[in-house]
Amino acid sequence: MQKMIDRALLYERDELIKSLLTVEDINIIKKIRAFLSQEEELPATMTIEQLREEVMFSVNEAKQGKGISHDDLLKEIDQW
Repeated sequence: MQKMIDRALLYERDELIKSLLTVEDINIIKKIRAFLSQEEELPATMTIEQLREEVMFSVNEAKQGKGISHDDLLKEIDQW
């Protein structure tokens, strides 16, 4: 699987480079460069199985009456 990811990465990177070589607007290049230099935290990721587990856990808690109703949540928010 790792080789497939590596090949996909290499292909996409090569295609991006080819596209960049055709750009004739310096502002586009500057925007791409600024975007690539951003140090932004990526959102947490999880596998499909982990997501299913989280959803089932939440569903089970809701069935057991654990949690808060939408109306009660809104009332609680008003007190913040």
